[in-house]
Amino acid sequence: MIVASVDEGSPAERAGLRRGDVILRIAGEKIRNYEDARRALYGVLVDDVITFEVRRGGTSLETLTLHVVERT
Repeated sequence: MIVASVDEGSPAERAGLRRGDVILRIAGEKIRNYEDARRALYGVLVDDVITFEVRRGGTSLETLTLHVVERT
């Protein structure tokens, strides 16, 4: 699943997710499409920490950590 955009100041941006990243895994679950991502994130709560494995630039593999915070 390719990241189309990342909101400025969002938890995703703070975790290091970038436009064009390809999400391979969320919390250890393989991600092939939006539905897989939705299932992997179902039930996530404030203060949870989630790992994202992404491919960046076609070759680089990154593991990002996202801390879920309450929206204000």
